[in-house]
Amino acid sequence: MAPKLERFVSPGKGDGLRAAARIQRGELVHSAEPLACCVSNKLSRHFCHHCFSRQETLLRCSQCKMARYCNTTCQKQAWIGHKRECKCLKNLLPRIPTDSVRLAARIIFGLLNPSQSRSEELFTLEDHESHLSSMSEQKKQGLSQLASVLELYLQQEVSDLEVTSALPPSCQEPLSLIAKVTCNCFTISDGELQEIGVGLYPSLSLLNHDCRPNCVMVFVGTKLHLRAVRDINPEEELTISYIETLSLTEDRRIQLEDQYHFACHCQLCDSQEKTD
Repeated sequence: MAPKLERFVSPGKGDGLRAAARIQRGELVHSAEPLACCVSNKLSRHFCHHCFSRQETLLRCSQCKMARYCNTTCQKQAWIGHKRECKCLKNLLPRIPTDSVRLAARIIFGLLNPSQSRSEELFTLEDHESHLSSMSEQKKQGLSQLASVLELYLQQEVSDLEVTSALPPSCQEPLSLIAKVTCNCFTISDGELQEIGVGLYPSLSLLNHDCRPNCVMVFVGTKLHLRAVRDINPEEELTISYIETLSLTEDRRIQLEDQYHFACHCQLCDSQEKTD
C-alpha cells in the first residue's frame, strides 16, 4: 500500500510531514511502533512493561524488582529489551532513574541489540534536534544532571566503545541524547487519554504543531496510530497539537517556547493575537 504521508520542508518550520494523497476525516494516516518506550515510574506497579495493559495483578521481575508483566509470555517477549536494563536497575537500587533517563538507556540498548527489522524511517535519531543552543542555562543544567544519572546508570553495563559503535555521532554525548529524547518523545496514553509512559517514534517526530491540528494521535498499547480529524488535501501539511489547545493564546505560546523552543505562528494564534 502506498504511504499516505511524506517528508518535506515546511516553510518557516523546517522538516515536516505532508499528505501524499487525499485523506478523509477519520482515516488512519500512519501507524508506528516505538524505537524505544517505557512505562512511567509512577505507574510501574499498574501496567505491564511489555504490552502496556493495565492489570490488577502483575508478575514482578525477581532481579530488578521494578519491571512487571501480565504473564510469563509478556515477560519472555520483553527479555531481549529488558536484559541489560535489568542489570542497570539492579545496580542502582534503591534509586530509580527518571522516565527520560530510562527511555534514553532503552534506546541505547535497542541500538546495541537490533533484534527486529524496522521499516525504513523517514527520520532517524541522528536527525532529531536537541535544541541545546536555544535552551536557558537553567534548563541545560537540569538536563546535565539527567545526563550524569544516565552515565551512572549505564556505567557497569555499557562501555564507551559500545556507545561509539551503536550511536550516531550527535547522540554519543549523554547530554545531547537526553536533550533529543526530552524534546522529541511522546507521552503514551490509554483510551481515556491517561498517561501510561513515554516513547520515541522517530518518523512521527517530524509532525509539526498547530493549535488547530488536522490529525490526532491514538495509542493501542505501544503502537501509535495517526488519524485525520478532518479532510486533508494532497501536499497539505499534517499537524498535531503538542499541548492543550483550550488554553489562552499567550499561555500556549509560553508553554511551546519553554517546552519545545519555538514561537507559534499558526493561523489560530495569529488571528487571536490580532483581535486581542
